[in-house]
Formats: sequence, C-alpha cells, structure tokens
Amino acid sequence: MDTESLTEKRVAFVLLARTDVAKLENQVLFTWGQEDGPKERHTFDFRATMVDGSRVAIMVKYDKKLSDEKFIAKSSRIVAHVTTDFADRVTLLTEKHLDPVAVHNAILFNAVRKPDPDADAVMRDAVSNLIGAAKIGDLIQHTGLGGRGFRSIARLIGAHELELQRPARIDYDSYVMRRAA
Repeated sequence: MDTESLTEKRVAFVLLARTDVAKLENQVLFTWGQEDGPKERHTFDFRATMVDGSRVAIMVKYDKKLSDEKFIAKSSRIVAHVTTDFADRVTLLTEKHLDPVAVHNAILFNAVRKPDPDADAVMRDAVSNLIGAAKIGDLIQHTGLGGRGFRSIARLIGAHELELQRPARIDYDSYVMRRAA
C-alpha cells in the first residue's frame, strides 16, 4: 500500500487490523462539480469500507495543520461536496489520534502476515483447550516453537482467534486467551 507519510502508513496498519474494517483503499480520487462544467478534485488518503457496508473517506494530516485556517476552510468545502455515492462520512485523523499500543500491534500483525502453517497448527492445538489466560512466553516454551511461536501467536491475535487479556503491546509477557464466540 502506497502512503505519503509515516502517519499515513501507521493509520493504514491500524485500520487494517480493525475488525470493523472490511476493505481499505488508498489515494482515492474524489471529483465534484457541475456535469458540464469544470471539475474540482481531492485525493482522500483512504476510504474504508466497514463490515456494515458503510464507507468512510479519511484525510490524514499532521496535527499542526488543524490550526491553519486555509486548510480548515478548504477541508470544509471538500467535505460539503461529498455525497453518499462516494462515502457515508468523512473523518480526519492526525498522529495524535493514534494509540501507540495499537500502532505497535498493527505493525506486528503486518510483519507476521505470511502464514507458517506448521507452527500455526501447533499453536492452535496448544491453545484449543485454553481456559482463562496464558502468558505468551509460556505458550511458546510449551510448544518449543521459539520465534516461530511468537509470530504464530501474533497471527492468531491478528486473525482474532486469540485476544489479549488487556490492551497492551504484544510481547512475551502479555497474556492471551481464546476469543469468546
């Protein structure tokens, strides 16, 4: 996915990790104007299609832009022209909207996205009868998978087969549990 800034890349990773986002498009062109007249254009950084079918056009900007009156006026004009055939709503995200824990975990999910079928099968078996929470490091030690086990657990969390006991950066000391059905 092509992004134009580190903040955009982080937003993309976080959005892709969310369970309510079904599809994410980037650099989406939006045009408006009279049919027989000149068109105006704006490229939204992302458009997320949610699992409920609604679509959200997303602008990603640095927080300092929010104090720029020209930017606010231009953004307001763009938003006023967005119709439901393009997006159901528009949102603006800055680096300050990003939770560092969510960013860390989303980057990890992206890094481990390539399956390891053997390790994943061993880890799925190890957690299949898990009651309550278990420390990631203990599960890895139990399976003998080492780093492959850590990556497998991260994939299982990213796939929502496991969940963290509490919001935290995924590491060997984190506790995971089977996701409630």
